[in-house]
Amino acid sequence: MEEKDRKGRKDYIDEAKKSLAKIIEEIFIRLSSAMKVAQIFEPNNLTFIRQFDLLFKLIQDIMRKEGKAVFQFRENTLFFNNSRVKFDFSSYNNFKFLADEFREKEIGTLGFESGLSKDELTQFVILFIDEEVIKENPFEDFEAALNKKRIGHIFLEKLHPFEVTGGVAEEQLQDSAINVFFKSITHLKEVVEREKKKEKVKLKTTRRLMQSIVNLVSQNESFMIGLTNIKDYDEYTLNHSTNVTVLSICFGRRLGLERKELVDLGVSAFFHDIGKVEIPEEILNKPGKLDDNEFDIMKTHPWQGAQKLACLTELSILPITAINVAMEHHIWANLAGGGYPKYWKKNHTDFFSKIVKICDFFDAVTTERPYRKKTATREEATSWMLEKIGTEFDAILLKVFANMIGIYPIGSLVVLDTEEWGIVMETNPDVALMACPKVKIITDKDGNKMDGRIIDMTEKDPETDRFKKKIVKTLDPFKYDINVSEYFLAQGT
Repeated sequence: MEEKDRKGRKDYIDEAKKSLAKIIEEIFIRLSSAMKVAQIFEPNNLTFIRQFDLLFKLIQDIMRKEGKAVFQFRENTLFFNNSRVKFDFSSYNNFKFLADEFREKEIGTLGFESGLSKDELTQFVILFIDEEVIKENPFEDFEAALNKKRIGHIFLEKLHPFEVTGGVAEEQLQDSAINVFFKSITHLKEVVEREKKKEKVKLKTTRRLMQSIVNLVSQNESFMIGLTNIKDYDEYTLNHSTNVTVLSICFGRRLGLERKELVDLGVSAFFHDIGKVEIPEEILNKPGKLDDNEFDIMKTHPWQGAQKLACLTELSILPITAINVAMEHHIWANLAGGGYPKYWKKNHTDFFSKIVKICDFFDAVTTERPYRKKTATREEATSWMLEKIGTEFDAILLKVFANMIGIYPIGSLVVLDTEEWGIVMETNPDVALMACPKVKIITDKDGNKMDGRIIDMTEKDPETDRFKKKIVKTLDPFKYDINVSEYFLAQGT
């Protein structure tokens, strides 16, 4: 009975958390939407009125439930009532819009107080998007404009100077990386839709995106690998293909491939699952194990993909390796195991196929799927793969890949000897220091969530010549409901 009560309380708490997260996401979307609407329409416009009615009602509801409604911008991250504002592919543009506006006006905190009127909210947003309000001192000018309008139930706090001036060049690079990543997903979605309608696929756009990814990988490989922690449950195939592309290009660069080869590898990885266009949605998204007939249908996607690529009108732009990869990415390296298609008669698989197979497996098993009981952590995935070295996976290539992923893969949730928790943001290129990555602290020793700094685990105490902090173990982020990708997305806003 006690066990049942505990489970009931846990379910209730989980539901309450989900409900609050949904409200927070909605208020964040409504606020950014209201600001965008105010840039286009006059206050007497029906669309304007409707958006502001929805936003005002949400703010009132949240203040009744929570007692406050406060946005904060800290270390490139938005918080609402001390809860991190979560975002994904679909809401990233709204997030970036708000984050940019907060930074531009040097606003660290925006709070709504009890007694807020709809007119105050409307006047605030109109001032917020008015470019003429800001003269020389962004925060002071904006605050003065609010006071002049006698808006008394909205308060502001200034952004910390470090947040305004820190790391512009790196931030711009990371911002570009995020934009290219999401553009790749959008482009692949367009490719799939064009394929279904039998329309021409824009392969020149594909190559330009791959060239951009190659450039970004050469500038900041760790951050690009970090973005592959983005997992979109509803757009699995699109997100997965983009992740496999990024991992493959990073992997190819480690193998010493030339720039053109990296672009060709990227294109090949990008289209490796294009054959799934012909697989019914009910099979692709089945919440349980596929039966024999369904699995036979699923196993047709490699040759269907190869066939589709071979029939593209711009075939001269498409590397022949893309057709090979589409056909071979499920075949075992030793050509003997449980891969498919079974009737493949070549005595070897393409070099790019072996690379993509490794990246495909790695991303697949670390992504939550409805039919999978256990989602692997990145360390577990590497361990599983090493058990099949020389059989399913090419021995030499897998060793290079495992070295790239590292002892503590980028995106790992780790516990330090100080009892702080952190996310691995960058691996150490020095083999002797692989156990000393760069880690972003996300909780203090008491378990309180925080946006800590990124620390270099190679830092030593000058008196003892010992490392200041050490990693003692890794944790499963799925178990603790930690969305690792948010920490990478927040770096580029």
